[in-house]
Amino acid sequence: MTRAKQKIVTIIGLTVSLIGVRMRLYARDIAWPTTYSFSGPRENTVWAIQERAYQDVGLVLFVFGLVVLLVALIRWLWEPPTSSGSNRNIAD
Repeated sequence: MTRAKQKIVTIIGLTVSLIGVRMRLYARDIAWPTTYSFSGPRENTVWAIQERAYQDVGLVLFVFGLVVLLVALIRWLWEPPTSSGSNRNIAD
């Protein structure tokens, strides 16, 4: 994998994981309306179900982003070092 591809994959992994974290943290703000108050048990409402769904999707996105980052890191560590100043073969 080239350096440019590694950078792109790393940026994608970071972005997806940050979106997942934000979605998980702000699930209540996303799901619940701001102008309506509910005085009953909140776990039986449609908004509570949506909040839980947003939390679950956020967790999945976070884990997917971490996996992408881990794959990029492993590929980077296994890549042989390149010498930038020499174009010779080692066998020559």
